[in-house]
This record gives sequence, structure tokens and C-alpha cells, in this order.
Amino acid sequence: MTSLKSLIALWLNNDLTMMDIRKLRLTGFKSFVDPTELVVDAGLTGVVGPNGCGKSNLLEALRWAMGENRAKTMRGEGMEDVIFAGTDKRAAKSYAEVSVILRNTTSLHDEDTELQVSRRIQRGAGSVYRLNGRETRARDVQHLFVQSGSGAHSSSLVRQGQIAQIIQAKPMDRRIIIEEAAGIGGLQSRRREAELKLKQSQDNLSEIQDLEDNLTKQIQSLQRQAKQALRYRELSDDIRVLERSLFILRLVEQRNQQLQTDHALRTTLQELSQARADHNKQKEAVLACDEALEPMQKEQQIATTLLATAQFQSQQCQEQIRTYQARLQQLQTEAARLQADQEAWEQDHHAIEEEREHIEARLQHVQLQQQHGNDEALVAEITKLTEQLAEVENRLSQMRENRAIRRHQSTQHKATQDKLHSELRRLSKQLEQAQMSLKQAQHRLQELEQKNIWAERLTEIDQSLQNLNKEKVEFQSQQVTHQEELTQKDNALSEARKQHESLQAQRIGLEKLITAAQPEREDALAHLIHVDEVYAEALAAGLGQGLEAGADDVKPGAFWLPSPPKTPAMVDSLSAFVQAPEYAQTALNLGRVRECLADAVRDASQLKPGEYFVTRKGDIVRFDGLVIPAGGNTAQAAFLKHSEQLRQVKKQLKEAVLVVQNAQKERDDVHKYLQQLRDQLHHIDRIHEALIREQHQQHEALLHHERQLSTVMLELKNGEQECIRLEKAVDGTKQQLIELEKTSLELENPEHEDAAISDAQCNREAIQARRLKFQETLTQRQGERRAYEQNLSECMRQKELVEKRAQQHEVRQESLKAAYRSYQSRKQELGKAPPEHERIRLEKEIGLHKQRLDQAEKKLADIYEERQQWLETGQQLATNIGRLTEKKNQLIHQKEEIAASLAKAYDESLELYRTSFDDLLHTYGVPEEDVETLEILCSRKQREREAMGPVNLRADLEIEELSEHKQTMTGQREELETVIAQLHSAIQKLNREGDKRLQAAFDRVNNHFQSLFQLLFEGGEASLTLIRGDDPLDVGIDIHAQPPGKKTKAMTLLSGGEQTLTALALIFAVFLTNPSPICVLDEVDAPLDDANVDRFCRMVRNISRQTGTKFLIITHHPLTMARMDRLYGVTMAERGVSQLVTVDLHAATAIIKPTKETELPQSA
Repeated sequence: MTSLKSLIALWLNNDLTMMDIRKLRLTGFKSFVDPTELVVDAGLTGVVGPNGCGKSNLLEALRWAMGENRAKTMRGEGMEDVIFAGTDKRAAKSYAEVSVILRNTTSLHDEDTELQVSRRIQRGAGSVYRLNGRETRARDVQHLFVQSGSGAHSSSLVRQGQIAQIIQAKPMDRRIIIEEAAGIGGLQSRRREAELKLKQSQDNLSEIQDLEDNLTKQIQSLQRQAKQALRYRELSDDIRVLERSLFILRLVEQRNQQLQTDHALRTTLQELSQARADHNKQKEAVLACDEALEPMQKEQQIATTLLATAQFQSQQCQEQIRTYQARLQQLQTEAARLQADQEAWEQDHHAIEEEREHIEARLQHVQLQQQHGNDEALVAEITKLTEQLAEVENRLSQMRENRAIRRHQSTQHKATQDKLHSELRRLSKQLEQAQMSLKQAQHRLQELEQKNIWAERLTEIDQSLQNLNKEKVEFQSQQVTHQEELTQKDNALSEARKQHESLQAQRIGLEKLITAAQPEREDALAHLIHVDEVYAEALAAGLGQGLEAGADDVKPGAFWLPSPPKTPAMVDSLSAFVQAPEYAQTALNLGRVRECLADAVRDASQLKPGEYFVTRKGDIVRFDGLVIPAGGNTAQAAFLKHSEQLRQVKKQLKEAVLVVQNAQKERDDVHKYLQQLRDQLHHIDRIHEALIREQHQQHEALLHHERQLSTVMLELKNGEQECIRLEKAVDGTKQQLIELEKTSLELENPEHEDAAISDAQCNREAIQARRLKFQETLTQRQGERRAYEQNLSECMRQKELVEKRAQQHEVRQESLKAAYRSYQSRKQELGKAPPEHERIRLEKEIGLHKQRLDQAEKKLADIYEERQQWLETGQQLATNIGRLTEKKNQLIHQKEEIAASLAKAYDESLELYRTSFDDLLHTYGVPEEDVETLEILCSRKQREREAMGPVNLRADLEIEELSEHKQTMTGQREELETVIAQLHSAIQKLNREGDKRLQAAFDRVNNHFQSLFQLLFEGGEASLTLIRGDDPLDVGIDIHAQPPGKKTKAMTLLSGGEQTLTALALIFAVFLTNPSPICVLDEVDAPLDDANVDRFCRMVRNISRQTGTKFLIITHHPLTMARMDRLYGVTMAERGVSQLVTVDLHAATAIIKPTKETELPQSA
């Protein structure tokens, strides 16, 4: 079998107008879900069937297989819409496939006479084209059909509505017709490719020019940076010299500081030793003071004790004297008080006697004034008058009470009448209100009975809940299904990731193996060559060291010449199995491959000078007879195998990444849909909860309505009973009012009672006057008697008081006598005063003790003062010792730091200057400047260097690299300018050739159009006009038509049938200019009458015989069906699924009656 490239080239180089489309196979394409085969035989083939059964899908399948890539042309939004989408009874398909079987009658090889072109689309994976089962590019398939005069956009494939489009199109929109007739589709494609290349080359040239400009700017910038780098280096050198001088000067200062520190440390140690000796003397002095202090403290204590004792005795003596004086003063005061009390007693005794005599005289006078009278007669008369007055009062009270009772009864009757009138009015008002409430309750009862809508709403809610439960069960079932699908997708994703990780591990392992065995040179041939693993050992043995050689002759080692002598390639040359650079082709052409060593030795005589045979295992047979067994280049062969394996693994890795991405996308899609299902379930749950709440609310509302209804019915019943009760109460109140009016008339005449009461009142007043007179006389006598009794009682009381005072006076006299006797006794007990000389003696003794104590305290204070002075001296000495000790430690630490700093400086001297400090000092000497001056100079240089900012120290090297890069860019720019000039020349050549073809094609199309127009219209005239634009290949066609017996008109002014015939004449004129192996007409005869259909069918028949083109006509017209050689019927017995049936009309002529209308044939 020949290769795929050879097969396509063979078909494209032959006369493709002889291409024969034999069959069309469909699987899963739109409504043709089952595998369907349409045999396209010579002549006219009709496709019939009712509207919507899928007839046009056959035309779209043919266009799709020829490379159609626009979804709108296929009546879809996306290309995946051509896949069968499923019906109620059938599941959707995951792919669609259409195959076209072709035959080339001019092929010289029997095995290449038939070609199967297929296109398969998978959901989510895109379309794949195959030629005889081998995958190929869409461009090759499209080019194959275009070169044969057909193709997806060929005018030989006339779809529904295309006739109207040709009629209504503008002249420039009809250029595709003349382009197809001229066969310049390939020229247009090549020109577009050349224009694209020209655009890319111009863009690349612009980019290279921009890059050159940028490189020039970068080189100029780098030149400025190089100057900065030079100044930077000069400053760095100056700073380095200054830092070295500072280093030497600081190190010399550190040495001097070390000597000074040693001297200060010795001085401090001497001072510390003297201070410690003085501190020991101070401690001895303090001990001596402490020893002298103890006897003086004892002397102080003794003196203090004696002084305290004497002072205590003196205080006792003085206290005794003060006590005696106070008691004596108290006795004298008491004696004076007793004398005064005695004098006061005597005066009181005299006054009591005088008062006793006065009371006796007054008592005698009162007794003489007492009188005795007879009051019994007055009392008896008063008693009699009182009894008479009581009897009159009783009669008067009884009369008044009777009158009051009658008045009260009359008032009560009036009040009762008023109360009954009010009660009657109240009951009447209540009766009216009860009757009104009764009417309102009856009205509310009617309204409540009419507004019972909650029961209906509860029924609707129950139905909604049932529907929601069904929907929830369905969603839960889908959720379980998609959860399982998600698990499957997760497993697939895990497997894809494992595969990707495995390939990644293989890639890493191969990269490690390649890194270990790769040639040293980066431009070695082994890095640039591609070879199958089968020929790796043969290539390694054939080229040997040449695999490690590169193309750069500047680098050390073997290298390849850029243009070695050319040698012709043989069929079995290594170059046929290897992809390598041009400079290695000569070496590869010299090597020829054999299967084994025996074959190579047998054919050794065929070798030319310089050639050699190499086997797949690596055996070599040279032209000079030398045979080299395999095994000498295993490392190079392994490198080539691993390199090829790495390329394959990287390719598989890309595929694995796509697989992982697709698996991830599918998994995410399922997860997303599952999440949507969960959201739907949550939404259903929320709706369910809302309906449950509403159901509860409706139940509550219904119960409330029933309670209101019961309440209204109860109110209605109570209202009726209340109305009856109030009517009875009103009647009873009216009867009571009638009875009270009768009783009130009897109580309205009280005159005789008032006269009797007036007589009784006059009698009572006379009796009261007599009794008052007697009562006044009796009261006067009783007052006089009470006054006598009071005076007598007062005199007796005063007499008793005086007697009591006299007794108390006698008791007071006895108390004064006892107090005087007690005074005399205490005066005797006091005796004489304490002696004065004892007090004086004690005072002298106290003075002596004080003098002794003062002497002891003075001596003790002197000792304390001396001791304190020594203690303060000791503190000063201790402070001085601490200070000296700290200073010593500081000097020791400073000495150690200086020593460490010197040691570090010595190490830095060795590290920075590669010599010892002494040698450095001997070489450069001590700088004359001081440290401050050097630091200022160094700081100034450093600031100047820092002010320069970042400095590119590689500027010189980068200038060289960029200059080389610019030279390379200049060479590329010159090459691009050459390519652009060549592309301009090629485009002009294509324009000239296209213009020539267009003019020739237009002439032929115009001639065919005129003849076909006259054929279809049986006369008349028509012509085409070529309209050119700025682009030679951008032309348009204007149509002028003059049917028989009419004037020349524009296309839009013709009738529908005339427009269709004119458009068909133009289509077939193009067709005759560039015949196609197949022509499909989709209901083009719909606007034509029978006569026009007859002429149309005869024209199609003649063209088919003349060109050998196979016609596939989709029609509903009976006359067209009758003219067909065979018919295909498209049925849709199952909704949404098309089926194809066929009948050969030549074989069925015997059973068809010519007089009947042609019907849809049955399946053969």
C-alpha cells in the first residue's frame, strides 16, 4: 500500500473531473440515527418524501463530509448540533459520521481506484477527517473536492432558497459563481496564503526593524553605562587605597591603645593594693571603738536607773503633799456649806409656823359661812314638768313621724315612677339594640357562609405538595444517578492523573538518562536529529563520532561543513528514516539500510565508493569490504533511543494533559449539574416548607372562620332570647307604672295632720317655760353649795401640806447634825502635813544623778562619733576598691578586646591583602593624614560612587553581544526584504493568471448561459456583464434577461418562474464550464409549472449525458419524479428518525400506470 501523502498526490495529479462519487453513508447524522447508505448511480436520482422527513439532511451530510465548517449553513448553532439529539424513545448519540466513497477511473493502480473520505464528530472532541481510515487534515479533504469541481460551497450543490439568493444578490455577491467556473479556488487559496505570508513577513520585518532600533538604543545606553562603569572602577580603586590606609592607621592606633591600656592596668593594680591595706586599718579601728563602747553603755544604764528611782521618789513625795492640801481644802469648803444649811433651816422653820396659823384661821371662817336650805320641793316640781313635757314630745314625734312616712311614701312612689320610666326607656333602647345586633349577626352569618375559601385553598395546597413530592423523588433519583456518574468521573480523572504522573515520571527518568549520556557540545548533531527507535543503533553505527560534532567551526572538536558535496538519496538511504539538518544529509545518503548482516554482505557489490550498508542492530559493511560488527556505539544509540522516547513521552504527556483537562471538565460539568440538582432540591424543600406553613396558616384561618361562624350563630341565638326577654321586661314595667299612679293619688291630702302638730308644739313650749324657771332656781342653790365645799377642801389640803413640810423640816435638821459629826471625824483623821526636808533631799539626789548621766552620755557620744567616722572612711575605701576593681576589669576586658581586634585585623590583612600587617606597614608605611581626614575622603568617594546608582559592570561584554545580535538581525531583515519582494511578485503573478482565467471562464459561462436561457425559455435573449473592481480577482456578474416577446428587464422584475429559470440557466452555465462529478438540487422546481418542469428535466438529462455528472434531485413535483431513473423515499415512521427506501423506476415501469399521478414508491 502506498503512503497517505502519495495517495493524495496521486489523486490530485490525475484528471479529477473523472472522480466518481459512488456512495454516501450516514450514521447518527441529524435524523439518520441508524446506519444508512445512499447509492449514487449514474443518471438522475430523485429523493422524495413529505415535508420535515429529513430529505435536505442528505444534501447537508454531503456538504458536511466535503469540509463545511460553518454551523449556520448546517442549520445549527454549533457543529455538534448535527449529532442525533434523541427522541422520546431513543437516546441521543454521542457522535455522527458521514462517509463518501469515491472512484477514480484514470488511476493506474487497482489498489488506489477507490477512496473513502469520512468525517466523524464526537461530542466535546471536535471533527476528525480520514482518508481510507487514516487521519488527515481538513484542508486536504477540502482541496481534494475543490479540485474535482465540487466542494462544500460549490454551485453544483443547490440548497433550498439558493435560487432566491442568486436572484436577490448584488452583482459583487455573485462572484463565487464565476470563480468556481474559472476554477480559481486554488489560486484564491494560494493568494490568501501568500498574502498571509506577506502580512506575517511584513510584521516580522517591522518587528526586526523595531528590534534593530531597540538594539541601537540599547548599545548607545550601554556605551554610557560603560563610561559609568569605568568611573565606577576608578572610584572603587581610590576607595580601596583609602580603606587600606585607614586600615593601617586604625591598626597602628589600636597598637598604641594596647600599650596605654597596659600602663593604666599596672597603675590601677597599685592603687587597688594600697586601698585594700587602708581598708584593713579602718576595720581594726572600728573594733577598738566597739570594745570601748560596752563599759560606757553600762555606766549610762546605771546612771539612768538611779535617776529614774530618785525622780520616782520625789514624785511620790510631791503627790502626798498635794493630796493633803486638797483634802484640807475640801473639809474647809464642807464646813462653810454646813453653816449655810443650818441658817437656811432656821428661816424655813419660822415660815412654816406662820403659815400653819393662817390656815387655821381661814378654816374657821369657812365653817361659819355654811348654810342649810330645802331643795326637795323644787326637785319634785321639776320632775313633774319633765314628765308632762316628755308626754307632749312623744305625741308630737308620733305625729311628725306619720307625716314623714306619708311624705316618704309619696317620694318613693315618684322615684319609683321615675325609675320605672327610665327602666322602660333603657329596656326599649336595649330592645332596639338587640334587634339591630340580631340583624347584624344574621348578615355576618350570611357573609361567613359565602366566604368559605380556605377549604378550596387547602385542596390546592395538598395537590401542590403531592406534585412537589413527585418532583422531589424524581430529582432525588437523578441525584443518585449523577452521584454515581460523578464517582465514575472521579475515577476516570484519577486514572488520567495517574497516567499523567506515570508519563511525567518517565519523562524525568529519560531526561536524567539523556543528561548523563548527552554530548558535550550544545550544537551537536545528536541534539538536532530525529530517528525511530528501530533505526537508532543503525544511525549511531553509521555516523559514529559525527553525532557529537556540531556546526560551529569556532568551538574545539569535530564539526560539520555547512555545505558538503551533495549525493543522491536512495530508497534505502538512512535519510529516508531520519530527520536531520541539511548539512548531515550527505552523510545520511551514503548510509543504506539492510535488515541483517547477511543481506548487507550479499549486496556489498552494489555499494559505490563512500557508501556503506548498516543493519538495524548496528552492523556495518563498507564499500571497501570492511565489516564492523555491532556494539561499538551503544551509548550513542541509547542516547538516540532515549531522545526519541522522550519526544514520544512528551507527546503523550500533551495528550494526557488534554485527557486530564477533559476528564476534569466532564467531572466539573457533572458536579455542576449535581449541584444544580441539589439547589433544585433545596428550592423544592423551601417551597415545601412554605406550602406547609401556608397550609398551617390556612388551617388556622379555617378554624378561625369556623370559630367565628360558631360565635355568630351563638350570638344570633342569644340575641333572639335577649329580644324575647326584653319584650317581657318592657310589658312588666308598663304594668307597674299603672299601679303606682293609682297609689299616688291617695297620698296627696295632708292638711289635718299639720294643724294637730301645731297645737302640740304650743303646749310643749308652755311646759318648757315653767320647767326652765324652776330649773334656774335649783341651779343657783347647787352652785352656792359647790363653792363652799371647794373652799373647805382647799383649806384642808393646805393644812395637810404645811404638816408635811414641818415633818420634812425635822428630817433635814437631823441630816445636818449627822453631816457635822462626819466633818469633825474627817478633820481629826487628816492630821499633820508631810515634812519639807524629805522633798529637798530628793531634789539634790536627782541633780547628782543627772550630772553622772550627762558625763556618761558625752563619753558615749564621742565614741559613737569616732566609730562613725571610721565607718564612713571604710565606705569610702570600699567604694574606691570597687571602683578600682571595676576599672581593672574594664582595662582587662579592653585589653582582651584590643587583642582580639588586633588578631582579627591581622587575619583581615592576610585575607584582604595577602600579607601580614608588619609587611603591609613596611610596604606602605604609616599614612601622614589622620583618621578623620581619611574617613572624610573615603566617605566622599563612596557617596560619589553611590550617587551613580546601579552600574552595569558587564556593559562592555553586553555591547559585544548586542552588536553580534544586531548583525544577525540585519541578516534576517535582508532575508525578509527578499522574501517580501518574492511574495509581491508571486501575488502579482497569481493576479494575472486569475484575471486571465476569469475572463476565459466568463466568456464560456456567458455563451452557455445564452444557449441555456434560449433552451429553457424556447427563445428570448440573455447575457452576463462582468463588473470589475480594484482587485483583479474581485469581480461581479450582472444579469440581463429578455424572455420571448418581452423587453429586457432586471431580474427582480421577472415573474417567479422566469426568475427560477434564469437562475437555473446561470447555475448550469457555470456547471457546464467546470463540470462536477455530482450535482444536488434541493426543490429547485417548486416555483415551476409543468411545462417549465418538462424543459428543466430535459435539460438536466442532456447535461447528465453530456458531462457524465450524477444528479441527485430532491423534489415534490410528480413530473420530476416520473423523469427520474431511480427514486429514494425518505420516511419518518418513527417520530424524529428518518429512514431511506429506494426503487428502480426502470424495473418498476410495468406496475406504474401512466395516467395516474406519481406516488411515493414502496420499499423494494
